[in-house]
Amino acid sequence: MFTLLSSLPLSSPALAAISVLGVLILFLLKRLRRYSISYLPAPECPSWLVGNIPEFQRPREAGDADFQWSKKFGLAFRTKGCFGEDILYLADPKKFGIPQAIQYVLNKSGYNFAKTLELRIRQQYSTGYDSIVWAEGEQHAKHRKIMNPAFSYNALKGFVPVFTEHAKKVANAWKDILDKENGNSSILNVPPWLSRTTLDIIGATAFGYNVGALGGSDSEIYKAYYNLYSQTHYNLSNFTILFRRITSFLPPFLVKYLIYLPKKDLKRMGSFTKVIKTLGEKILAEQVALHATSKPEGKDVISILVKANFSEDPKKRMGDHEVVAQFMALLFVIRITAGHETTATTLSWIFYELSKRPDIQACLRNEISETRKKVINRGDTEFSIADMESMPYTAAVMKETLRYRPIVLHLFRRAIRDDVIPLDVPQRTASGNLINEIPISKGQAVTLSVCVYNRLKSIWGEDADEWKPERFLDESFIAKHSYHVGVISDLTLEMQVILMELVENFAFAPASSEPDIKAAVASSVVQPMVRGEEHEGSKVPLSVTLVQ
Repeated sequence: MFTLLSSLPLSSPALAAISVLGVLILFLLKRLRRYSISYLPAPECPSWLVGNIPEFQRPREAGDADFQWSKKFGLAFRTKGCFGEDILYLADPKKFGIPQAIQYVLNKSGYNFAKTLELRIRQQYSTGYDSIVWAEGEQHAKHRKIMNPAFSYNALKGFVPVFTEHAKKVANAWKDILDKENGNSSILNVPPWLSRTTLDIIGATAFGYNVGALGGSDSEIYKAYYNLYSQTHYNLSNFTILFRRITSFLPPFLVKYLIYLPKKDLKRMGSFTKVIKTLGEKILAEQVALHATSKPEGKDVISILVKANFSEDPKKRMGDHEVVAQFMALLFVIRITAGHETTATTLSWIFYELSKRPDIQACLRNEISETRKKVINRGDTEFSIADMESMPYTAAVMKETLRYRPIVLHLFRRAIRDDVIPLDVPQRTASGNLINEIPISKGQAVTLSVCVYNRLKSIWGEDADEWKPERFLDESFIAKHSYHVGVISDLTLEMQVILMELVENFAFAPASSEPDIKAAVASSVVQPMVRGEEHEGSKVPLSVTLVQ
């Protein structure tokens, strides 16, 4: 059982004050709610102050609590948050393309469900409250409309040479290491290399900036970002969980001052924010000066932001603070957390899984080799997007890894108006009654479980708990689950280019020491770590051999 008092460095009066504040908040929330979800089953709550949150944040393996509770209570139940707040937990599936609970919350209800205050507060002191990740409603729609051209299909075509260039850089760096060690094999810790590669790609594609992460250890951005998530979000104490909940009630203008508090994780985040803010202002100033003289028509992110900064149309214009905030959001939350983190971490898991399955690795390498021959035969030197879209086995490996090893365990939302969430699978209440929908009130917190949904046997088959890329090659599966086979995006394209380059040139096998790799939770982000060496952050040592 989790205990709070042992981990709270607070005096009794301070603890009492927090408790009183929590009671008041809980009372006000309940008074404002029309519907209660108390009829849903729930796991035992070990602490009124922090609820079940520690069980999600400090598992032995990512998703342990999710899998245990979903087996016991079903796909719609209740968990407890701070101060005894009831949180609706959903992993309800969709069958044959019919959206239900999760899809309803994310897509079908428009802006009925916003990001939770806790999440928005963390994003705000990382990016500012003018950014696309902080904005909601009309402001969010405005930001998306302005920035969409930077992520169009035409923009993707221009990214391919950049992705290829940096994939070759990391491949050459590995070859140099193998040459220096006078052999064809070496033990490499894969995640830092992939992290450097994707960070350089972000700088080049989005901002035309040379991050220099692959060039050595002097990159200021890389040093600021390295192991940021594991140092600020891993193994959260009960005090930090409680502190973050309380700060979610602060007005936006106060949030930026949180980084000055004597708290290690806030100071670490603050130093990173300072680095990217300074860089954002520098790049913006350079681009504004360029725009004033030459009016460039670039479709990259920074060109679009500068154009919006100069626009006379209020619907298209972004102020200086908004532009810098978008830069920080794209560099941190969207491209780093969602892009850099997703790509580097997912690739690390792919190589880890491939290292244990030489047969799958050989099939993947064969598909890459055959496609390479077609490219050469038509007189080209590099893969096109069409080439990469014609590689089903490579796509299957990526999709299966994203399913089996999702980078994010949960998505968090809060209802901004009363609503009724439909269920695909009828669920039993605590009293045993079957229900097909859940009425909720404005303010209701909702946790959407990605990890449970991704292991549902009703969706993925009886072997859902296995890493098996072949499931995405099954025509009957694809016909039933076409919504899982989406179009290529900049993130999957980047991932595929790096994967193809490294698998074509190197073979992967488990390190001789066979370290115990665990799926560790840093906030709701999953990272591979070596058990017992978690303080070193993301780590996957593999034996890497040059393919002859």
